[in-house]
Amino acid sequence: MINNKYLHLIQLMRNERCPLEELRSIQNKKLKRLVRHAYHHIPFYRNQFRKINLHPDDIRTVDDLYKIPIIDKADFYKYPFSYFLDDRIKSFEKLIRINTSGSSGQILQFFVDQRYNQLRKAQFLRPYMTNGCGLMDRTVWFRGRPEAKQMLHQKLGLLKDHQFYSGLDPDFQIQLVQKIRPKVMRGYGSTFQLMASRILEKGIAVHSPRLIFTDSEMLNDNSRRKIETAFQAEVIDVYGTFETENIAYECRKHNGYHMAVDCVIMEFLKDGIPVKPGEEGEIICTVLDNFTFPFIRYNLHDLGSWLDRPCTCGRTFPLMKTISGRTSHYFKKRDGSKISSISITSHMWHLGQYIHEFQIIQKATDLFLLLIVPSCFFSEKIQKEIEKLMYKDFPYATIRIRLVDHIEREKSGKLLDFKPFLEKQNNK
Repeated sequence: MINNKYLHLIQLMRNERCPLEELRSIQNKKLKRLVRHAYHHIPFYRNQFRKINLHPDDIRTVDDLYKIPIIDKADFYKYPFSYFLDDRIKSFEKLIRINTSGSSGQILQFFVDQRYNQLRKAQFLRPYMTNGCGLMDRTVWFRGRPEAKQMLHQKLGLLKDHQFYSGLDPDFQIQLVQKIRPKVMRGYGSTFQLMASRILEKGIAVHSPRLIFTDSEMLNDNSRRKIETAFQAEVIDVYGTFETENIAYECRKHNGYHMAVDCVIMEFLKDGIPVKPGEEGEIICTVLDNFTFPFIRYNLHDLGSWLDRPCTCGRTFPLMKTISGRTSHYFKKRDGSKISSISITSHMWHLGQYIHEFQIIQKATDLFLLLIVPSCFFSEKIQKEIEKLMYKDFPYATIRIRLVDHIEREKSGKLLDFKPFLEKQNNK
């Protein structure tokens, strides 16, 4: 098992520079095998296919994917758990149980087998290894759920992770970095952004790692610049989910995110139709190697766009331009219309000199609560600018601004910069 993971990693690293035609062939072969397996051994997909008179032979290439219905997390709550598992499995003893973070408001539990788990671990490691992270590098990892037990690569003395909770006081986190002096740091962008604010505000001469990897949250340009300035280190962003593992990642050219097309198929759709290069669409993902609990045309409810040009780094993986946010992240106006939360949060992040972090909570269509952790440069003038920004789109609303010392993280350890309006939520 130990060797399998690293053999997978070697192959995955090679795949990055395979001709695009070969990568398409890999996708098509894996897709045909997955669809046939799902039809014969996964009750949910078998019933789905039969409802629309779809047979595995109808899916020959990626271009045929549109024939399969799109699903999302809600579908897994409609039926018994066994409905989504390989019907040949009689015991859970040898399966690995995985829970999603729940940051979307829903926690999904699923399983993988030992074979896929080895590939999954290699897929997790690839973005770090391909960007120059060494197997023996001392690493600090600020994460939402620190592992109580050592992971396999740690037992082998590889990727010497020092894991800490992302919600620790930023001053203490800075002390940990000074003490451990890591070559590589990993964690949420909001964690490093808050640390960077403290470093720059207090003029701390902090240890500079060789690389900083961010993940799990949308990384805006202002946060990236602040982190790189504070730590004097390059920031590389990685995109993935618990269901899919790491599926897109930047390289050091920063031309976009390389999509891991040897492991997944990523579609970008608007109203079910593929979008053009550069246009924003919902990200629909098919995981090609999980046969125990398949995710076929699974809506991640993230928004992104793709590019039709290769990266100058020489890798042949197609590029995703950016992750724009979640499809659920929109403001609801009094007339029932909606606008993207990015229209306001992007402006808020531009106030990084005055704000350490913030969270906008829409309590009602006409009521907003803004939690702000102010920097020493924050002033009444800045507060009025924020109010003006909000009133521009919501002239009829009540805007409440509350200055706080800390903003509570989600159970996953993530900081949400926006919490959408829920009909049943309390308006206090």
